[in-house]
Amino acid sequence: MTVRLLADLEALQQPDGCFPSRVTAPGSCRLDRNGFVTALVVRALRDVPGAGRIRDRALDLLRRCASERTPGAYRFWPAGEQPAWAPRLPADVDDTAIITRELLRHGRIDRATALRTACHVLLPQRATAGRELSPPWIVPGAFHTWITREKRGNPVDACVNVNVVALLAALDARHLPGYAEAVRTVTGAVAWAGADPARRRAITPFYPDPYALREATEHAVECGATELAPVLPRLPAGSGTPAAPVCCSAYGHTYWWCPALDLRAEMRRAACSTTVPTCPGRSSTASTGRTERAPSC
Repeated sequence: MTVRLLADLEALQQPDGCFPSRVTAPGSCRLDRNGFVTALVVRALRDVPGAGRIRDRALDLLRRCASERTPGAYRFWPAGEQPAWAPRLPADVDDTAIITRELLRHGRIDRATALRTACHVLLPQRATAGRELSPPWIVPGAFHTWITREKRGNPVDACVNVNVVALLAALDARHLPGYAEAVRTVTGAVAWAGADPARRRAITPFYPDPYALREATEHAVECGATELAPVLPRLPAGSGTPAAPVCCSAYGHTYWWCPALDLRAEMRRAACSTTVPTCPGRSSTASTGRTERAPSC
């Protein structure tokens, strides 16, 4: 299966390493090339044997997503490649955490560089007590999404906080400010949401797939964030089908779909074949509650 999987992924990967996606909004469907989706593919491939060439090309693309304004930060798109139809967005906490983790994992940056990013880029983006903390599950000290001085209108997303926790745990920096608060925010968000689909959607405004938070949490626990392990039984599990949007603009309207990430369940099975003791499994029968299908442009 691994040989076929790698062949399928190579067919989807562009020469510069990007895994393209489709972007849908009411009345439109476009092709897109971005670092965020590519980073998630790299993360899913982390233990897949024989994927080195695919990962190396993808990591080259991720390096090009470095922010030109904020040293150590990363953006959704590579520098100079943000499409004309997209709003001008700053670097963000989620891309920075995910891309930094993958560059560190695969030796493209060292621990000292990643730790500087955590301290000088991510930690200043923590929420403070005030009017911006309206949902009851947000703990002061958790992380906003956009890397900006403006906190109003800057959402707190549980999945974004999980990705920050994963990076800090991988850096053996669980003592840093924000780590415990992010863990408490995620734990509180999951408890507040329960099994209510609307509440589950509210705690991850940039992640419309109900399985995304579980996948990110499994990864964070694997990185050493053991405090999040008790959350996993409360999150939906599933087989990874049907295809679901990877991310969206805040609370929906514009959605990204990635054919390569539709193969994520196969990637994890391929990884499990060589890392059985540590690989978190997915239930093959439980429903994720997904109802959306990937469109074709």
